[in-house]
Formats: sequence, C-alpha cells, structure tokens
Amino acid sequence: TYVEEGTQQTTDQLNIVVQPNPFSKLTKISFSTGQSAKRIELTICDAVGRLVKSFSLPVSYLSNSTSVVWSWVDEAGNRLPAGVYFVQVQTSEEKHTLLVLLVR
Repeated sequence: TYVEEGTQQTTDQLNIVVQPNPFSKLTKISFSTGQSAKRIELTICDAVGRLVKSFSLPVSYLSNSTSVVWSWVDEAGNRLPAGVYFVQVQTSEEKHTLLVLLVR
C-alpha cells in the first residue's frame, strides 16, 4: 500500500503515523501492529529505492505501540540531502510504504 503525502496509514493489523511530514530536522514514525504479527521491519529508502536506514526492532515490539525518530541520517551517520524518502513498515502479515519529504 502506498500513501502519497499521507502521514497516516491504518489497516486492521497495522497503524502507521509519520509526523511531521514534510520535515526539516527529524520526523517521528509511530506504529502499532496486530497480535498476529510475528516480525516487523522498519526501513527508509531514497527516491530511487536505495536503502538508506533500517531500524532493528526486538520481538518485544510486536503487538505494541512504539515510535522511532529519524533525524535524516543514513546507516553510516551521514546527513542526507533534501528530497523524497519512503518509510516502509513490513510485518509478517503486510507491508506499507509512506512517502516523507525532507526539506531544508
């Protein structure tokens, strides 16, 4: 599922909120999963689909509400340029992608 300029995506099993969007310093990615989820992956890709950041979430995050703050840095700690990025949350049941905009 893709949500253009959306800051929220909700299904029976997954609720994702990204705010603020657009952002200039940091954005908070909040989500909750249904009890049937067995795993969760949170990744951020650039406009051409390259992975720029991933977050390791312990199994204890399943079925809970949690938040991750992203301050526009990649895996190596380098600051990323302004542009379009995609936040992807994938569980064992479903995958959702939200567009976020980093502005300066």
